[in-house]
Amino acid sequence: MKRLYFITLFLIFIFTCNAQKEANFWYFGINAGLDFTSGTAVPVAGGQASTVEGTACVSDANGNLMFYTDGVTVWNKNHIAMPNGSGLSGSNTSTQSALIVQKPGSLNLFYVFTTGSGTYDYSIVDITLASGNGDVTSKNVAMWTSSSERSTAIRMSNGIDFWIIGRESGSNAFFAFQLTAAGISALPVISTAGIMPTGDIGYLRANPMGTKLAMAVRSLNLFEIFDFDKATGIISNAITFPGTYSYSYGVEFSPDGSRLYMSGGLGPNYIYQVDMTAPNPAAIIASSTFIANPSTGGAMGCMMTGPDCKIYAAKYNTANLGVINDPNALGTGCNYVDNQITFTSGMSQAGLPNYFEMTSCSALSFTPTCLGDTTYFSLGNTSSLAGASWDFGDPASGANNFASVFNASHFYSSAGTYTVQLIKYNLSGSTDTSYAQVDVHALPVITLGNDTTICDSTNLLIDAGSGFSSYVWQDGSTNSTYVATIAGTYWVTVTDGFCSATDSIVVSTTPCNIPAIAFSSSDTSQCEKTCIDFFDLSTNNPTSWQWFFPGADSLTSTQQNPIGICYNSYGSFDVTLIACNNAGCDTLVIQNFISIFQSPPSPTIIQNLDTLICTTIASGYQWYLNNVAIAGATQSTYVVTQQGLYYVIITDSNACNAASNSITINGIDQLAIGNWQLAINPNPNDGSFQIEFNSKSQIVNLRFQIINLLGEIVFEKDFENVNGKFSQQINLSQPKGIYFLKVMCDEKVYIQKIIIQ
Repeated sequence: MKRLYFITLFLIFIFTCNAQKEANFWYFGINAGLDFTSGTAVPVAGGQASTVEGTACVSDANGNLMFYTDGVTVWNKNHIAMPNGSGLSGSNTSTQSALIVQKPGSLNLFYVFTTGSGTYDYSIVDITLASGNGDVTSKNVAMWTSSSERSTAIRMSNGIDFWIIGRESGSNAFFAFQLTAAGISALPVISTAGIMPTGDIGYLRANPMGTKLAMAVRSLNLFEIFDFDKATGIISNAITFPGTYSYSYGVEFSPDGSRLYMSGGLGPNYIYQVDMTAPNPAAIIASSTFIANPSTGGAMGCMMTGPDCKIYAAKYNTANLGVINDPNALGTGCNYVDNQITFTSGMSQAGLPNYFEMTSCSALSFTPTCLGDTTYFSLGNTSSLAGASWDFGDPASGANNFASVFNASHFYSSAGTYTVQLIKYNLSGSTDTSYAQVDVHALPVITLGNDTTICDSTNLLIDAGSGFSSYVWQDGSTNSTYVATIAGTYWVTVTDGFCSATDSIVVSTTPCNIPAIAFSSSDTSQCEKTCIDFFDLSTNNPTSWQWFFPGADSLTSTQQNPIGICYNSYGSFDVTLIACNNAGCDTLVIQNFISIFQSPPSPTIIQNLDTLICTTIASGYQWYLNNVAIAGATQSTYVVTQQGLYYVIITDSNACNAASNSITINGIDQLAIGNWQLAINPNPNDGSFQIEFNSKSQIVNLRFQIINLLGEIVFEKDFENVNGKFSQQINLSQPKGIYFLKVMCDEKVYIQKIIIQ
């Protein structure tokens, strides 16, 4: 078994995520536009967006415009509304009316998230439709039914998928949906944090590392900062600024995440800077520094980082944009210029395109990292630098935790999240400090087991385990299991979404002829407290046997043919046989092979005159006299003809038996009356019959009784002055069954059975 680990290099990670040329074109305000293709912002005309607040734009990886939207209409690269591109649920007076996020794993599908109608919805654009100009395939699919005007996204900790984040209307609850290759998650992660607002206006933005959120709350004249967990989507630990920032509206982090800029006001207007490196919440609030008082035609608008790493400030109802030229610098060193951009056509309003990540702004980039591999760090343009100093955030690595080169590398000591500090020493003598978070991923654990040998013409199922995002076997198959049919080396590479690992197993074959197991038994269905014999029928000459008899008195046996395996309790029981020879062993388990039935309870018999009656209903009866079966005595009753010891054995539907109590009969001569002769005609009958007596002597008084099997008298009559022959017609309305005629005279008794059919 050999195990190898690989790093899955999805792309070069830059700590502020993934957008570069995708942000080359901006369309916003009243027909205003910027083109960053040259590396600097150049005003352009032609944009069709005419809106007070939020828009969203996207270009391809080469910087070519694909489409843009104001949250209501989607325009293609030719500035023409897409065929199905109108009627989206955003609004031209929604703070962040639209947000565009490319679907993970897709080259042509883009989600457009919209706010402004009170709900948080999405539509989908397929850029390959309409001859490559794009069209909307799904529109206004509801995600959350009560939303403020806030919308942003953060890349998840796997570096591939996204958290789509909004804020409930009039609530301090955030919702964070997952966007993956499978689409939008059915339910969001809900977090309650911060103050309870009374309005829905104000920007929501994430820092470049995706670990912080900042939000403006216009209705309360304040700003808030939150922690964000990229792994769980949970928002927590609110830092709430005092409500002294009138008409609070825009927020934006510097490219290195060390500064937060806050904008707002309605004449006078303002931009403040906050030092995110301050040691605690109170110090962060206290670090708020006034930067500028932009001139506008009304309220101050939002701020957004451009591909050139400068922060642009919208100025309501003017033909200008303000620019923070060095946003990583502390205080007024950030170099804000109020009217740096002037439009030849179009006007700025309150909004700018709602981009959520801007990779090109970072001078610090690094490769994705799996434990056991080296992480490489590099700087962009170093021509203006005198030197650089690195702290990799890994004290356990000792002296290797530091480096003083432009392009550095580090071998992390364990999996985890590390904060890297870079200090750049400029030729001018100034310094610039930036930070990045590096996620060092643990390696997936994969084992295929030890090398093994199997018999010729048999198969081996190799299981790589569950929970991995992908599997690739030596032949290119992608299941989690593989069936080996011949000798060879088999291997699989698994991926957990970031890192990969490979394990292999060597399978050898040998000629084998292990036992082919079969067995039988003397019976498979028996009554309890009986014994069964078992017989091995296995082929290929087994030399040892191991039987298992759960439920029997003897639970195991090593005999080839165990006999007398007794079951004293009822139920269904498995039987297992393991048979072995020099080639190996085989096992056969037959579930519920033996059925043991419960024996019926012991019946009770009673005596009624000369008749014995079994009171238990059964499938069969057999009467015994002095322990000898009485031929033909197979009914529930028996009329005795001689003295002796009587009992009955009953049989139930499973052919299980039970013996009754016994009764001893003595003195049977009392059952006849002298010289009388008694006849019942017909017998059997339907309840109507004639009783005839023939007596050799005069009988004065005579009593008839007819008795059922329960000993109940169903007919009784007295006759007087009977002499010689005597007959009586009886019409008996009784159920079918056995009855007894009892004749009594002069203290003598005569009994005869009557059968009514």
